[in-house]
Amino acid sequence: MLLIRPVRSDDAYAISEIYRPYVERTAVTYEYTAPDETEIASRIENTVKKYPYFVAEESGEVLGYAYAGAFKARKAYERSVEVSIYVKEGSHKRGIGRTLYEALENALKEANLEKLEENGVRRRFTLDLKAGETYIFELAVESSSADVNLKIEKQTRNGSGWELPED
Repeated sequence: MLLIRPVRSDDAYAISEIYRPYVERTAVTYEYTAPDETEIASRIENTVKKYPYFVAEESGEVLGYAYAGAFKARKAYERSVEVSIYVKEGSHKRGIGRTLYEALENALKEANLEKLEENGVRRRFTLDLKAGETYIFELAVESSSADVNLKIEKQTRNGSGWELPED
């Protein structure tokens, strides 16, 4: 049975192992080197001071994690957050990400924090087709109008960073 619980400091190793493939094989993290257990432990410690952070565990094994963090440091954004959810390779398509997201969303509501783009609906989906190439699909529905926008970006990795393709 899947258990969603607050993160603990001893989850750092499992989280670093879940995160590593995302760093090494996708564009979604914006990092080039996977952080080790010590760095993840430091990030956890800093995050939980202000924001919710959960893990999904089954039979004692961490299968995913989700947390909120500051969107921007400016005063106008102090109640706005961005959220991150990662699921262990081989554990996708089981509802783990959705369950983590629901727990995180409930915690954010209780803390009176808002997800990025709370005034509209914005969802990002990534699809990794092959190593070093990721397509990001972003659907945005603005609440102030009937506008619906679908933006598709292709990101490829080279020595200098991620680049968007020419139009």
